[in-house]
Amino acid sequence: MKRLAAASAALLVLITACGPDLGSGLTACQLITKTDVQKAIPEVTFTESRTIGDKAASQCLFVEEGSRSFGMNVSIRIDRTGGDDKFESDRKRAESAPGHSVTPQPGLGEEAYIERPADKGSATVETRSGDAVLTVAVSGGFEMDRQALALTRLGLSRL
Repeated sequence: MKRLAAASAALLVLITACGPDLGSGLTACQLITKTDVQKAIPEVTFTESRTIGDKAASQCLFVEEGSRSFGMNVSIRIDRTGGDDKFESDRKRAESAPGHSVTPQPGLGEEAYIERPADKGSATVETRSGDAVLTVAVSGGFEMDRQALALTRLGLSRL
């Protein structure tokens, strides 16, 4: 009986640890991997830089292989604290940047927008889900809006 109680307690701890927050401890490079980026943008081969930061706030950069300066790149950033304040601050910065357009993206997290600079050389999607803010930026390519949105949806599914 004692073994059964101990096994049940261990199983409860395991289920709790692997419940809805399963992906909550992932760094940016774990949340959206090189393989994920490659599937979203199959026409380009990427190299992955290392994760900068920790599980609370981290960033990962994927750069077009063989490119020295103007190749395509994808940046993933996850901030897990101060979601509301960070999201609002970032949105205000984007809205006040000369020539930038900011378009709300309903149905993506709790709040989301896509930011595009005047030169249309990049697309950045920022979304808030609870206290986490996920930012996905794609630059130097075509269909950047679609690619950034697809990667954002994937990242949100793993938060």
